[in-house]
Amino acid sequence: MRSLLHGMPVAVKDNIHTTNMPTTGGALAFDGFVPPYEATLVKNLRDARAIVIAKTGMTELANWVANGMPGNYDAVGGYGFNPYDPRRDPRPATGDGRPSLGTVGFSSGVGAAASFWAANVGTETSVSILSPANQNMLVGIKPTVGRVRRYGVIPIIADATILLGALEGAAPDPNDPAT
Repeated sequence: MRSLLHGMPVAVKDNIHTTNMPTTGGALAFDGFVPPYEATLVKNLRDARAIVIAKTGMTELANWVANGMPGNYDAVGGYGFNPYDPRRDPRPATGDGRPSLGTVGFSSGVGAAASFWAANVGTETSVSILSPANQNMLVGIKPTVGRVRRYGVIPIIADATILLGALEGAAPDPNDPAT
């Protein structure tokens, strides 16, 4: 054994770059796109001798570009189905193929596919880690920003980061000791 992860099968969310599988972010615009580099976290997994064997579906670009998109819908792969109830919703009003019991969150594929490999790696938008873990009886770890390297993960928060920087200002506020 070369590490604690030696030979462990791992899947990563479809917004994490790998050089041997397409990275689509669940968007048809990226269907078939294979990045020229890997995400740092994928390199770290491989260096630890884990075997990255699959990509898991996600709500298209973490539901960042559309308003009213159904939860756990992936434009490339379709809906993610909960392994505890994989039926389609039978109600006429929702006859678009959505599941009866969703997997919840933008990393819904991670939750739905949890029983196929030893670990899944997702990313957090707002409910992407905790909700699928809760809905599918899994353990979800949501690390502090900066703890896991984000290089090679499809970004969706650059504008929010720029706005946050402007809101913060360059210096502490003398009228607010908490700053």
